[in-house]
Formats: sequence, structure tokens, C-alpha cells
Amino acid sequence: MTMSDEHPHPWTTDPTWQESVAAWFHDAERGIGGWLRWGVHPALGFGRFNVFVFADDGLRFRRVDERVPIEVGVEPPAELRVARCIADVDANGRPRLRWDEPECAGSLAFEGFYPPQGWGSSQAASEIDAAVNAGHLECSGLLRGALRLDDRELQIEALAHRDRSWGPRHLEAVHTHRMMSGTTGPELSFAATQLQLVDGTVHAAGFLARDGVVEELADAEILATLHLDGVSVASGRCRAVLDDGREVVIDAETIDGQLTPFDDYLTTDHVARARSDDLVGFCDVEITNNPRAGSAMPRFVQYAADGDGLSRRPPPPR
Repeated sequence: MTMSDEHPHPWTTDPTWQESVAAWFHDAERGIGGWLRWGVHPALGFGRFNVFVFADDGLRFRRVDERVPIEVGVEPPAELRVARCIADVDANGRPRLRWDEPECAGSLAFEGFYPPQGWGSSQAASEIDAAVNAGHLECSGLLRGALRLDDRELQIEALAHRDRSWGPRHLEAVHTHRMMSGTTGPELSFAATQLQLVDGTVHAAGFLARDGVVEELADAEILATLHLDGVSVASGRCRAVLDDGREVVIDAETIDGQLTPFDDYLTTDHVARARSDDLVGFCDVEITNNPRAGSAMPRFVQYAADGDGLSRRPPPPR
């Protein structure tokens, strides 16, 4: 990724072309985390945003709008803006995410632990990129800045993972999907994805980053433990396999999560405590179960946030 990749790329008239930013984070000391994404579909004239912020004690905020009209000029603007959500670069050259809702606002700057990465050069990674994504880069690091949740105003320093993507996107090619990405700090960061396409083929790809050294995965297995609703994740496990056969196992326990819609495609994302041997950090456990091509939203949701505004996370089952 170059600094130019932190700004909107040249837009095209392809209706499948989109550009988006996303980040997930958790500040264990202050007990607050979240999941953020916004992006634009310039050929179609709209953007979408998803803001989810929670406190570990159960207070949470979520707002989603999948159809926000945007102005489309000859050239893309200097910043990626959808309604009151902005992605830009601050005066110090750091990627920054800002949003402003009545019950929740933030201005957070990102500093990476290593250079942003794609899914890799393996055959599986190439097939994922060809079928689903075009430009797509990921990175772990720290998110620092001001955050407000209801009447709580905090200066946070959170472990974080983010991505930036641009180009044609074909989510209709995905049947089921699992992803775990996060960090314990510079000593271990990880991004792994496993998906089954609608043609039945299964692919897995990703990488580990340890003290700035990035190693591509030869394989990955991602498992999720689900509540009765079939979408709320209680825990997850990623078994990451390196080229030399070594395995790194990351276990995750959900703190809070939400439904993440994308038109008829539905993902759920869960910010979780992550552990690998003696290392402790955070990650996002993301799943897609799509047996009916996303033709119906879940009728009942037990724990994942699915509405707008402030709410309280239900207590765990006894």
C-alpha cells in the first residue's frame, strides 16, 4: 500500500465497483470496542455505512444505512465520505476514521505494526481475489483518539485491525465464509479467511505478522461456536498453517457483535478476546451462512446487535 491508496481511487462506471474502509478495535483497559465500515458505489450513486460501538459492560450503539445518496464528480474527492462518516489522512500522515451520530462519535487515527498486506500470492489467494475482491489490503495496529458513547467521553488507545478495498466486488460468488483477524500487539497479528464459493470450491488464505515479519499462510481452518439463532457467535478458533507445516492456534471469546448486512448478503461480526499460547489480544470473528442466497434476514437474534441506536447487550445464558 502506498499513501495514495489511503485516498479514494479513480472511480469507474462499473456497477460492481466499490471503495470502502473498515476497522475493528478493542481497548481492554477502558473496556470499549467497535466495528466500523463505510464505502461508496459511485456508478450507482450511493454509499453505505455501518457504525457499531460497545462498552464491555453491555451498553452499545449501532447504526446502519445501506442507501446514502452521494455526489459523483469527474474525479473522486480527497476523502471517503458517506453521510457523517469520513475516512481521510491526518496532518501526520496517519489514516483516520471519523463519524458523528447524536449518541456516538469518534475521531481515531491508525498506526500499523507492519505494512498493509493482501491475502497473499498463493493459488487460493489468487482465486479469492479473482472471484470476490479486486484491490484489498489489511493491517493490524493501534487506533488512538477521542470516542463518545452516549454520555461517556474517552481518549482510547485500542488494538485494531483494518482494511481498505477498491474495485469490483462480487459477494454473490460467496456461499459461506469465515474470517478471523486481529492482533495481540507487534508480537503477533493475524488475518485469515476461509470461504466456500457458490460453485462448491473451498479456499483459505491469509498471513501472520510477528515483530514486523510477515509470513503467508499455506492453509487455515476457522471454526465458530454459534448460539441457537445460528448467527450470534459465542467463540471461535483459527488454526493457521505456515508453509513449513508449523501451526499457530488462536482462540477467541466474543465480547459483543452485530449483524453486518450488505444488501441480500448477511455477515455477522464479533469483536472478541483472542489468545494464542501466552499472548492475549483481540480479533473479529466474522461468519457468513448463506444457504438461501440471503433471501431472508434472521427472524430472531439472541446476542448480535441488529437494531439502530443505543441498546443493552442481553445477559449471557445461565
